Amino acid sequence: MSVQQSLERHCGGEYRNVDPNNLACLQDATTFYQWYSKLYKSHILEPACPDDDPATKSEPVCNNVDYSNLFDQTRSLGQLTNLITPLHITAKCRDYWYTLMTYWANELTVRDAIHVRKGTVDLWEFCNSNLSYTRNANDVTSYHAYLSTKGYQSLIYSGDHDPCIPFISTQAWIKALNYSIVDDWKPWWTDDQVAGYTTTYSNGMTFATVKGGGHTVPESAPYQALVMFAKWIQNGHLY
Repeated sequence: MSVQQSLERHCGGEYRNVDPNNLACLQDATTFYQWYSKLYKSHILEPACPDDDPATKSEPVCNNVDYSNLFDQTRSLGQLTNLITPLHITAKCRDYWYTLMTYWANELTVRDAIHVRKGTVDLWEFCNSNLSYTRNANDVTSYHAYLSTKGYQSLIYSGDHDPCIPFISTQAWIKALNYSIVDDWKPWWTDDQVAGYTTTYSNGMTFATVKGGGHTVPESAPYQALVMFAKWIQNGHLY
């Protein structure tokens, strides 16, 4: 029996909040998450960075590099990548790009070039973790259901290579809304190529997968994301 089959048999579909008394499920879940920890969390086909692995958690290589001479003239991020490759930074690892982007965006010459007024922004962060909020909504399904009754249309999409929030999870909460299907699962297209699959529901909802897309679809599949949005905003569907 495979681990997947064992998980399904012992855990009954609950893989995160496992019953501590269900020892068989706990064992299967532990094995699964050990294997899962080796994957890049935002795109299953991209190489994982060393700091993605809790067992080898360390600071990105970029933090040990002197960048002072990289900004002595106008350069794009692509040109900078060519310069840092000899410094043994794995450019194919996406998180290292993010680290480099932070250095680049905080350089004074870059700020001047994009007309950031002095004193308006202190430190640019790729993911701002300093937002002041007091409540985190873990489930907004009820809000979505309410807005749909007011006539608002919605486009819900998932990259089909996203291991963090796989599209079957998105389908699960859509199913919980109990909307009737207007047009069932079918491909949608870009340049005569299948770009993903889509279903339209009552209450003005369109669901779509994006082929090759990761957790942040506009980043990993920008062209498909643009075409998807343009089709939906013009037609209300993707076919």
